[in-house]
Amino acid sequence: EAISRLSKGFRTDLVTRQRPQLATIFVRALQVAVAAPAAAPTNKLLRSRFISFVHRMVECLGPALLPYLPSALEVLLSTQADVQDLSDLVVLVNQLLSRFREALGGLLEVLLPPLVVRVHAALGPDWDWSGKLATPSAMRSGTDGAAVTVEDARERGELQRVYYLLLSAVTSAGMSTALLKVPPAALEAAVLGLTRGAATHVDPNVRRTCLQVFSRLVGDWCSSPAPASGASGAAVASTAPASGGGPPAGGEVVPGFRRYAMERLGEEACIVGLLRPAAGGGGPGPGATTGPSAVFLDTRDAAVLHLLGDAAGALKLIYAKCGEEFPAHLVGAVLPAVGLASAAQQQLIYLIREGEAKELRDYLRALVAQAQQAQQQQQQQQQGVAAGGR
Repeated sequence: EAISRLSKGFRTDLVTRQRPQLATIFVRALQVAVAAPAAAPTNKLLRSRFISFVHRMVECLGPALLPYLPSALEVLLSTQADVQDLSDLVVLVNQLLSRFREALGGLLEVLLPPLVVRVHAALGPDWDWSGKLATPSAMRSGTDGAAVTVEDARERGELQRVYYLLLSAVTSAGMSTALLKVPPAALEAAVLGLTRGAATHVDPNVRRTCLQVFSRLVGDWCSSPAPASGASGAAVASTAPASGGGPPAGGEVVPGFRRYAMERLGEEACIVGLLRPAAGGGGPGPGATTGPSAVFLDTRDAAVLHLLGDAAGALKLIYAKCGEEFPAHLVGAVLPAVGLASAAQQQLIYLIREGEAKELRDYLRALVAQAQQAQQQQQQQQQGVAAGGR
Protein backbone atom coordinates (compact mmCIF):
# COMPACT_ATOMS: atom_id res chain seq x y z
CA GLU A 1 0.00 0.00 0.00
CA ALA A 2 2.86 2.39 0.78
CA ILE A 3 4.41 1.80 -2.66
CA SER A 4 1.00 2.26 -4.27
CA ARG A 5 0.62 5.65 -2.62
CA LEU A 6 4.20 6.58 -3.41
CA SER A 7 3.66 5.81 -7.12
CA LYS A 8 1.08 8.61 -7.35
CA GLY A 9 3.94 11.09 -7.38
CA PHE A 10 5.48 9.68 -10.56
CA ARG A 11 4.37 10.12 -14.16
CA THR A 12 4.74 7.30 -16.69
CA ASP A 13 7.28 9.28 -18.73
CA LEU A 14 9.42 9.94 -15.66
CA VAL A 15 9.38 6.31 -14.53
CA THR A 16 9.89 4.59 -17.87
CA ARG A 17 12.04 7.04 -19.84
CA GLN A 18 13.73 9.63 -17.65
CA ARG A 19 14.36 7.47 -14.56
CA PRO A 20 14.03 3.81 -15.65
CA GLN A 21 15.53 2.63 -12.36
CA LEU A 22 12.25 3.69 -10.74
CA ALA A 23 10.37 1.36 -13.08
CA THR A 24 12.66 -1.47 -11.98
CA ILE A 25 11.75 -0.82 -8.35
CA PHE A 26 8.01 -0.80 -9.06
CA VAL A 27 8.26 -3.97 -11.15
CA ARG A 28 10.09 -5.77 -8.35
CA ALA A 29 7.40 -4.68 -5.93
CA LEU A 30 4.74 -6.06 -8.29
CA GLN A 31 6.54 -9.38 -8.62
CA VAL A 32 6.60 -9.73 -4.85
CA ALA A 33 2.99 -8.56 -4.48
CA VAL A 34 1.70 -11.21 -6.92
CA ALA A 35 2.41 -13.89 -4.33
CA ALA A 36 0.21 -12.24 -1.70
CA PRO A 37 -3.30 -13.17 -2.99
CA ALA A 38 -2.17 -16.74 -3.67
CA ALA A 39 -0.72 -17.06 -0.17
CA ALA A 40 -3.87 -15.74 1.51
CA PRO A 41 -6.76 -16.29 -0.95
CA THR A 42 -9.46 -15.66 1.67
CA ASN A 43 -8.03 -12.34 2.82
CA LYS A 44 -10.35 -9.77 1.20
CA LEU A 45 -8.35 -6.77 2.36
CA LEU A 46 -5.11 -8.14 0.92
CA ARG A 47 -6.77 -8.93 -2.40
CA SER A 48 -8.33 -5.46 -2.56
CA ARG A 49 -5.00 -3.76 -1.91
CA PHE A 50 -3.27 -5.89 -4.54
CA ILE A 51 -5.88 -4.90 -7.13
CA SER A 52 -5.48 -1.24 -6.16
CA PHE A 53 -1.73 -1.66 -6.59
CA VAL A 54 -2.16 -3.08 -10.10
CA HIS A 55 -4.51 -0.18 -10.96
CA ARG A 56 -1.76 2.22 -9.89
CA MET A 57 0.91 0.39 -11.86
CA VAL A 58 -1.22 0.74 -15.00
CA GLU A 59 -1.02 4.51 -14.64
CA CYS A 60 2.58 4.54 -13.44
CA LEU A 61 4.32 2.01 -15.69
CA GLY A 62 2.10 2.16 -18.77
CA PRO A 63 3.07 -0.35 -21.51
CA ALA A 64 6.05 -1.47 -19.43
CA LEU A 65 3.53 -3.31 -17.25
CA LEU A 66 2.32 -5.60 -20.06
CA PRO A 67 4.84 -8.47 -19.57
CA TYR A 68 3.80 -8.78 -15.93
CA LEU A 69 0.04 -8.75 -16.39
CA PRO A 70 -0.47 -12.48 -17.14
CA SER A 71 0.81 -13.56 -13.72
CA ALA A 72 -1.14 -10.81 -11.93
CA LEU A 73 -4.43 -11.63 -13.68
CA GLU A 74 -3.91 -15.37 -13.33
CA VAL A 75 -3.55 -15.14 -9.56
CA LEU A 76 -6.66 -12.95 -9.30
CA LEU A 77 -8.71 -15.35 -11.41
CA SER A 78 -7.49 -18.44 -9.57
CA THR A 79 -8.24 -16.96 -6.14
CA GLN A 80 -11.65 -15.49 -7.02
CA ALA A 81 -14.09 -16.65 -4.36
CA ASP A 82 -17.31 -14.67 -4.75
CA VAL A 83 -19.26 -12.22 -6.89
CA GLN A 84 -17.51 -9.14 -5.52
CA ASP A 85 -14.08 -10.64 -6.26
CA LEU A 86 -15.18 -11.27 -9.83
CA SER A 87 -16.56 -7.74 -10.24
CA ASP A 88 -13.27 -6.26 -9.04
CA LEU A 89 -11.36 -8.37 -11.57
CA VAL A 90 -13.68 -7.38 -14.44
CA VAL A 91 -13.27 -3.69 -13.54
CA LEU A 92 -9.48 -4.13 -13.66
CA VAL A 93 -9.64 -5.83 -17.06
CA ASN A 94 -11.84 -2.98 -18.31
CA GLN A 95 -9.16 -0.50 -17.25
CA LEU A 96 -6.48 -2.53 -18.99
CA LEU A 97 -8.51 -2.67 -22.21
CA SER A 98 -9.16 1.04 -22.08
CA ARG A 99 -5.46 1.75 -21.63
CA PHE A 100 -3.75 -0.84 -23.82
CA ARG A 101 -6.44 -1.91 -26.34
CA GLU A 102 -4.89 -4.02 -29.14
CA ALA A 103 -1.68 -4.58 -27.16
CA LEU A 104 -3.74 -6.71 -24.79
CA GLY A 105 -5.06 -8.91 -27.63
CA GLY A 106 -3.04 -12.07 -26.98
CA LEU A 107 -3.65 -12.00 -23.23
CA LEU A 108 -7.35 -11.27 -23.76
CA GLU A 109 -7.82 -14.38 -25.91
CA VAL A 110 -6.50 -16.47 -23.02
CA LEU A 111 -8.26 -14.59 -20.22
CA LEU A 112 -11.68 -13.91 -21.74
CA PRO A 113 -13.02 -17.50 -22.05
CA PRO A 114 -12.65 -18.43 -18.36
CA LEU A 115 -13.76 -14.96 -17.32
CA VAL A 116 -17.01 -15.15 -19.31
CA VAL A 117 -17.67 -18.65 -17.95
CA ARG A 118 -17.10 -17.41 -14.39
CA VAL A 119 -19.44 -14.45 -14.84
CA HIS A 120 -22.33 -16.57 -16.05
CA ALA A 121 -21.72 -19.15 -13.33
CA ALA A 122 -21.80 -16.37 -10.72
CA LEU A 123 -25.00 -14.84 -12.08
CA GLY A 124 -26.63 -18.24 -12.42
CA PRO A 125 -29.09 -19.62 -15.00
CA ASP A 126 -32.06 -18.01 -13.22
CA TRP A 127 -30.66 -14.49 -13.19
CA ASP A 128 -33.08 -11.76 -14.28
CA TRP A 129 -31.24 -9.70 -16.89
CA SER A 130 -33.79 -6.86 -16.71
CA GLY A 131 -32.06 -5.50 -13.61
CA LYS A 132 -35.25 -5.38 -11.55
CA LEU A 133 -33.99 -8.01 -9.15
CA ALA A 134 -30.99 -5.82 -8.32
CA THR A 135 -33.20 -3.11 -6.80
CA PRO A 136 -33.84 -3.13 -3.03
CA SER A 137 -37.59 -3.41 -3.53
CA ALA A 138 -37.12 -6.70 -5.36
CA MET A 139 -36.02 -8.74 -2.33
CA ARG A 140 -37.83 -12.06 -2.50
CA SER A 141 -37.32 -15.79 -2.12
CA GLY A 142 -35.32 -17.67 -4.71
CA THR A 143 -36.51 -20.70 -6.61
CA ASP A 144 -34.76 -23.01 -4.14
CA GLY A 145 -36.59 -21.43 -1.21
CA ALA A 146 -33.53 -19.60 0.07
CA ALA A 147 -33.80 -15.86 0.64
CA VAL A 148 -32.17 -13.73 -2.03
CA THR A 149 -30.79 -10.85 -0.01
CA VAL A 150 -30.64 -7.30 -1.26
CA GLU A 151 -26.86 -7.32 -0.95
CA ASP A 152 -26.47 -10.48 -3.02
CA ALA A 153 -28.79 -9.10 -5.71
CA ARG A 154 -26.97 -5.76 -5.65
CA GLU A 155 -23.58 -7.45 -6.10
CA ARG A 156 -24.83 -9.59 -8.97
CA GLY A 157 -26.50 -6.57 -10.56
CA GLU A 158 -23.20 -4.70 -10.39
CA LEU A 159 -21.40 -7.69 -11.89
CA GLN A 160 -23.88 -7.67 -14.77
CA ARG A 161 -23.20 -3.98 -15.43
CA VAL A 162 -19.40 -4.25 -15.40
CA TYR A 163 -19.66 -7.41 -17.52
CA TYR A 164 -21.56 -5.47 -20.18
CA LEU A 165 -18.85 -2.80 -20.02
CA LEU A 166 -16.24 -5.52 -20.52
CA LEU A 167 -17.99 -6.77 -23.66
CA SER A 168 -18.26 -3.17 -24.83
CA ALA A 169 -14.54 -2.60 -24.29
CA VAL A 170 -13.67 -5.81 -26.15
CA THR A 171 -15.81 -5.00 -29.19
CA SER A 172 -14.97 -1.28 -29.33
CA ALA A 173 -11.26 -2.19 -29.35
CA GLY A 174 -11.88 -4.30 -32.46
CA MET A 175 -11.21 -7.60 -30.67
CA SER A 176 -14.56 -9.33 -31.06
CA THR A 177 -12.73 -12.38 -32.42
CA ALA A 178 -11.55 -13.01 -28.85
CA LEU A 179 -15.14 -13.97 -28.06
CA LEU A 180 -14.84 -16.83 -30.54
CA LYS A 181 -12.42 -18.48 -28.11
CA VAL A 182 -15.21 -18.67 -25.52
CA PRO A 183 -16.79 -22.15 -25.16
CA PRO A 184 -19.92 -22.42 -27.34
CA ALA A 185 -22.36 -22.73 -24.44
CA ALA A 186 -20.86 -19.69 -22.71
CA LEU A 187 -20.86 -17.71 -25.97
CA GLU A 188 -24.53 -18.49 -26.46
CA ALA A 189 -25.23 -17.39 -22.88
CA ALA A 190 -23.26 -14.18 -23.44
CA VAL A 191 -25.21 -13.21 -26.56
CA LEU A 192 -28.49 -14.14 -24.87
CA GLY A 193 -27.54 -11.96 -21.90
CA LEU A 194 -26.87 -9.07 -24.29
CA THR A 195 -30.24 -9.64 -25.94
CA ARG A 196 -32.15 -9.59 -22.68
CA GLY A 197 -30.24 -6.58 -21.42
CA ALA A 198 -30.95 -4.68 -24.64
CA ALA A 199 -34.64 -5.60 -24.60
CA THR A 200 -35.61 -5.42 -20.94
CA HIS A 201 -33.16 -3.64 -18.65
CA VAL A 202 -34.72 -0.95 -16.49
CA ASP A 203 -31.76 1.40 -17.10
CA PRO A 204 -31.77 2.89 -20.63
CA ASN A 205 -28.01 3.45 -20.43
CA VAL A 206 -27.45 -0.26 -19.84
CA ARG A 207 -29.75 -1.03 -22.77
CA ARG A 208 -27.66 1.29 -24.93
CA THR A 209 -24.46 -0.51 -23.97
CA CYS A 210 -26.01 -3.86 -24.92
CA LEU A 211 -27.36 -2.53 -28.22
CA GLN A 212 -23.98 -1.06 -29.13
CA VAL A 213 -22.13 -4.30 -28.33
CA PHE A 214 -24.65 -6.39 -30.26
CA SER A 215 -24.45 -4.01 -33.23
CA ARG A 216 -20.65 -4.25 -33.30
CA LEU A 217 -20.89 -8.04 -33.30
CA VAL A 218 -23.30 -7.89 -36.24
CA GLY A 219 -20.89 -5.58 -38.06
CA ASP A 220 -17.90 -7.83 -37.35
CA TRP A 221 -19.48 -11.24 -37.80
CA CYS A 222 -21.83 -10.67 -40.76
CA SER A 223 -20.97 -9.35 -44.20
CA SER A 224 -23.32 -7.76 -46.71
CA PRO A 225 -25.12 -8.28 -48.97
CA ALA A 226 -26.54 -11.34 -47.27
CA PRO A 227 -28.12 -14.34 -48.95
CA ALA A 228 -31.31 -15.84 -47.58
CA SER A 229 -30.49 -18.08 -44.65
CA GLY A 230 -32.61 -20.73 -43.00
CA ALA A 231 -30.16 -21.19 -40.13
CA SER A 232 -31.68 -21.41 -36.69
CA GLY A 233 -31.00 -18.71 -34.12
CA ALA A 234 -29.75 -21.42 -31.77
CA ALA A 235 -26.80 -21.89 -34.08
CA VAL A 236 -25.18 -18.83 -32.50
CA ALA A 237 -23.26 -21.20 -30.26
CA SER A 238 -21.63 -23.00 -33.19
CA THR A 239 -18.53 -20.97 -33.97
CA ALA A 240 -16.27 -21.04 -36.96
CA PRO A 241 -12.50 -21.01 -36.55
CA ALA A 242 -11.27 -17.57 -35.55
CA SER A 243 -9.34 -15.63 -38.14
CA GLY A 244 -7.77 -12.24 -38.39
CA GLY A 245 -10.19 -11.00 -41.04
CA GLY A 246 -13.92 -10.63 -41.37
CA PRO A 247 -16.35 -13.02 -43.03
CA PRO A 248 -16.33 -13.50 -46.81
CA ALA A 249 -18.91 -11.68 -48.91
CA GLY A 250 -22.35 -12.87 -47.93
CA GLY A 251 -20.88 -14.98 -45.15
CA GLU A 252 -20.87 -15.18 -41.37
CA VAL A 253 -18.09 -15.70 -38.86
CA VAL A 254 -20.63 -17.40 -36.60
CA PRO A 255 -23.01 -19.60 -38.63
CA GLY A 256 -26.62 -18.55 -38.10
CA PHE A 257 -25.73 -15.23 -36.50
CA ARG A 258 -27.42 -13.16 -39.20
CA ARG A 259 -30.75 -14.86 -38.54
CA TYR A 260 -30.15 -14.59 -34.82
CA ALA A 261 -29.50 -10.84 -35.18
CA MET A 262 -32.79 -10.35 -37.03
CA GLU A 263 -34.79 -12.24 -34.44
CA ARG A 264 -33.02 -11.05 -31.28
CA LEU A 265 -31.52 -7.64 -31.96
CA GLY A 266 -33.96 -6.41 -34.58
CA GLU A 267 -37.13 -8.04 -33.29
CA GLU A 268 -36.72 -8.56 -29.55
CA ALA A 269 -34.55 -5.59 -28.58
CA CYS A 270 -35.46 -2.89 -31.11
CA ILE A 271 -39.17 -3.62 -31.66
CA VAL A 272 -40.81 -5.80 -29.02
CA GLY A 273 -38.70 -4.51 -26.14
CA LEU A 274 -39.66 -0.93 -26.98
CA LEU A 275 -43.29 -1.28 -28.03
CA ARG A 276 -44.46 -4.20 -25.89
CA PRO A 277 -42.14 -4.49 -22.87
CA ALA A 278 -44.60 -6.76 -21.04
CA ALA A 279 -44.06 -9.35 -23.79
CA GLY A 280 -40.32 -9.52 -23.18
CA GLY A 281 -38.59 -11.29 -20.34
CA GLY A 282 -35.37 -10.57 -18.54
CA GLY A 283 -34.87 -14.26 -17.94
CA PRO A 284 -36.37 -17.29 -16.27
CA GLY A 285 -35.56 -16.10 -12.77
CA PRO A 286 -37.96 -14.93 -10.07
CA GLY A 287 -37.56 -11.31 -11.10
CA ALA A 288 -38.36 -11.77 -14.78
CA THR A 289 -39.88 -8.74 -16.47
CA THR A 290 -43.18 -10.13 -17.60
CA GLY A 291 -46.82 -9.29 -17.21
CA PRO A 292 -48.36 -5.99 -16.15
CA SER A 293 -45.42 -5.05 -13.92
CA ALA A 294 -43.29 -4.29 -17.00
CA VAL A 295 -43.02 -0.55 -17.65
CA PHE A 296 -42.36 1.58 -20.70
CA LEU A 297 -39.33 3.82 -20.96
CA ASP A 298 -39.95 7.54 -20.50
CA THR A 299 -39.64 9.06 -23.98
CA ARG A 300 -39.01 12.48 -22.41
CA ASP A 301 -35.76 11.21 -20.91
CA ALA A 302 -32.60 12.21 -22.81
CA ALA A 303 -31.08 8.78 -22.13
CA VAL A 304 -34.12 7.12 -23.70
CA LEU A 305 -33.79 9.36 -26.76
CA HIS A 306 -30.18 8.21 -27.15
CA LEU A 307 -31.35 4.62 -26.74
CA LEU A 308 -33.90 5.08 -29.53
CA GLY A 309 -31.13 6.52 -31.70
CA ASP A 310 -29.05 3.40 -31.13
CA ALA A 311 -32.07 1.21 -31.86
CA ALA A 312 -32.62 3.07 -35.13
CA GLY A 313 -28.98 2.58 -36.06
CA ALA A 314 -29.21 -1.12 -35.21
CA LEU A 315 -32.31 -1.59 -37.39
CA LYS A 316 -30.60 0.04 -40.35
CA LEU A 317 -27.45 -2.01 -39.77
CA ILE A 318 -29.41 -5.26 -39.77
CA TYR A 319 -31.11 -4.21 -43.01
CA ALA A 320 -27.68 -3.50 -44.53
CA LYS A 321 -26.48 -6.97 -43.50
CA CYS A 322 -29.64 -8.99 -44.16
CA GLY A 323 -31.27 -7.16 -47.06
CA GLU A 324 -34.97 -7.66 -47.81
CA GLU A 325 -35.13 -10.73 -45.60
CA PHE A 326 -35.29 -8.42 -42.58
CA PRO A 327 -38.32 -6.29 -43.65
CA ALA A 328 -40.09 -9.49 -44.71
CA HIS A 329 -39.49 -10.95 -41.26
CA LEU A 330 -40.80 -7.81 -39.54
CA VAL A 331 -43.93 -7.53 -41.65
CA GLY A 332 -44.69 -11.23 -41.58
CA ALA A 333 -44.20 -12.03 -37.91
CA VAL A 334 -43.25 -9.09 -35.72
CA LEU A 335 -45.12 -5.87 -36.45
CA PRO A 336 -48.63 -7.40 -36.55
CA ALA A 337 -47.91 -9.11 -33.22
CA VAL A 338 -47.13 -5.78 -31.51
CA GLY A 339 -50.37 -4.29 -32.81
CA LEU A 340 -49.04 -1.84 -35.40
CA ALA A 341 -51.55 -0.68 -37.98
CA SER A 342 -50.80 -1.32 -41.64
CA ALA A 343 -49.90 2.32 -42.34
CA ALA A 344 -47.54 2.42 -39.37
CA GLN A 345 -45.88 -0.80 -40.53
CA GLN A 346 -45.32 0.62 -44.00
CA GLN A 347 -43.85 3.84 -42.63
CA LEU A 348 -41.51 1.98 -40.29
CA ILE A 349 -40.27 -0.32 -43.05
CA TYR A 350 -39.78 2.66 -45.39
CA LEU A 351 -37.65 4.45 -42.80
CA ILE A 352 -35.59 1.31 -42.14
CA ARG A 353 -34.94 0.97 -45.88
CA GLU A 354 -34.52 4.55 -47.02
CA GLY A 355 -34.94 7.03 -44.18
CA GLU A 356 -32.31 8.83 -42.16
CA ALA A 357 -31.41 7.35 -38.78
CA LYS A 358 -32.73 10.48 -37.04
CA GLU A 359 -36.09 10.16 -38.81
CA LEU A 360 -36.31 6.52 -37.78
CA ARG A 361 -35.41 7.42 -34.20
CA ASP A 362 -38.14 10.06 -34.02
CA TYR A 363 -40.69 7.64 -35.47
CA LEU A 364 -39.74 4.99 -32.93
CA ARG A 365 -40.21 7.59 -30.23
CA ALA A 366 -43.71 8.36 -31.48
CA LEU A 367 -44.59 4.66 -31.64
CA VAL A 368 -43.37 4.08 -28.08
CA ALA A 369 -45.44 7.02 -26.84
CA GLN A 370 -48.54 5.72 -28.65
CA ALA A 371 -48.04 2.21 -27.29
CA GLN A 372 -47.60 3.58 -23.79
CA GLN A 373 -50.82 5.59 -24.05
CA ALA A 374 -52.72 2.55 -25.33
CA GLN A 375 -51.45 0.43 -22.45
CA GLN A 376 -52.45 3.06 -19.90
CA GLN A 377 -55.95 3.23 -21.36
CA GLN A 378 -56.22 -0.56 -21.24
CA GLN A 379 -55.14 -0.61 -17.59
CA GLN A 380 -57.68 2.07 -16.71
CA GLN A 381 -60.44 0.06 -18.41
CA GLN A 382 -59.42 -3.07 -16.52
CA GLN A 383 -59.42 -1.17 -13.24
CA GLY A 384 -62.87 0.21 -14.04
CA VAL A 385 -64.23 -3.26 -14.78
CA ALA A 386 -62.72 -4.60 -11.56
CA ALA A 387 -64.21 -1.74 -9.54
CA GLY A 388 -67.64 -2.25 -11.12
CA GLY A 389 -67.61 -5.92 -10.20
CA ARG A 390 -67.33 -5.22 -6.48
